[in-house]
Amino acid sequence: MILEMPIVFLPESENKKENLAKAIQASKEALKIRTVQRYPFAHAVTQNNLGDAYSNLAKICDKEGNLSKAIQAYEETLEGRTVDKYPVCLCRSRSS
Repeated sequence: MILEMPIVFLPESENKKENLAKAIQASKEALKIRTVQRYPFAHAVTQNNLGDAYSNLAKICDKEGNLSKAIQAYEETLEGRTVDKYPVCLCRSRSS
């Protein structure tokens, strides 16, 4: 199902900050459809991508603020990844 595919981050270029901002915006838009209730796995994948984007953005600017947002996104990843439904994915989420 296409909704279960991860959002791919834009390729790195001269303006990494701008590309990460676009990836964050795209992830937020996808989460409007990929809710934890309707698409728990896709929601978790998108939340994980959002966490990765914020984590990478923290290397460029606002380290504390962006890491806080990354942690929040990673915690929300766990909502859709339960050991009963996705044991392998849960292990991956916890190792992020």
